[in-house]
Amino acid sequence: MSVSCGPAEQLSAGAKVQRAFDKLGQQKSLSADISLDANADEIYAALKDTEDFERRDADLLEGLKLTSASAFDKPLKDVKSGDENGSGAFKLAKNNGKALLEVRCIGKKYYVRGDLKAFSELPSSKDRDDRAGIDELMRKADELPSSMGAVKNAVKGEWVVLDADAFKELAEKRGKSKNGARGEEEQLDPKSRQQIFDAVRKALGDNAEFKAAGKKGGADHVKVTVPAKKVAADLAKALEPLRKKLGKDGKPSGPDGAPKKDVTVDVAIKNGMISALTLDLSQLDEKVKGKLPLVIGLHGGAGGVMAPSGAQELKPQDLVAAMMRLAMDRMGERGAPNGADGLRI
Repeated sequence: MSVSCGPAEQLSAGAKVQRAFDKLGQQKSLSADISLDANADEIYAALKDTEDFERRDADLLEGLKLTSASAFDKPLKDVKSGDENGSGAFKLAKNNGKALLEVRCIGKKYYVRGDLKAFSELPSSKDRDDRAGIDELMRKADELPSSMGAVKNAVKGEWVVLDADAFKELAEKRGKSKNGARGEEEQLDPKSRQQIFDAVRKALGDNAEFKAAGKKGGADHVKVTVPAKKVAADLAKALEPLRKKLGKDGKPSGPDGAPKKDVTVDVAIKNGMISALTLDLSQLDEKVKGKLPLVIGLHGGAGGVMAPSGAQELKPQDLVAAMMRLAMDRMGERGAPNGADGLRI
């Protein structure tokens, strides 16, 4: 498929998209929502021919929304690696708006809550023993001493706060044992980040065609069409110098996985900024039957990330002690070898 439009329209639509991205970068905060714009029947009809996809997976994906947010004391376009005056958030929720998992990062504090019971009731969990296991875990948490109140709160889905410095030593040991220490030359520094941005902008700018698509829902729409395989090849070539920094030694990656056709993204622009990107996933995989729109909603100037009130600090030693206690309880319930009494704390 190829998009046709006159030179004047091409310049106008392309310039509008560029200005909308630039204005987004001038904001100090940004929130992004990622979801499928389809109900369970539509999702199942589109994905049923893909490997290991079942009806309950479609029920799970319906209304599932992932939200991420970031905020800084400067425009996003000026943020560099190492800037410490920022905050971020992550949220996974169902269509009823209730969060399944939420994380907020402010300075060196991480605020976390997860609804284990809600997770166990998701469609993909109904045929397993997850619900009984969660109920048992919550019962065990109630038996923990008052000194482990933060652990109880975490299990019950209430906010807890983790101090990054308190967990630093454990995280460093785990990182070294798995990956070894990464040298400074292997880190993705600001210059490398800029190189990636320039490569993406050039690959899309050299290959993209733009076409105005009218107004809908209070937003101007522009269809941006790119030849997927050529864009993938240009990106692979431009980013090859970064492979060592990213730990990708060996044979260069290529465009083999990209479809041999044009791919179109619908760009929505509201108040002069990009407000949404919509990609029909059926364009990327021939096994996807029918339309399956993936929508990324963007909200520039969404505001700062706030710390929740009442969060109790979860200390490493309390977490380790609780895990040991639960493990010992399990050993006692199963019975010790040779008829010995089970150990309990």
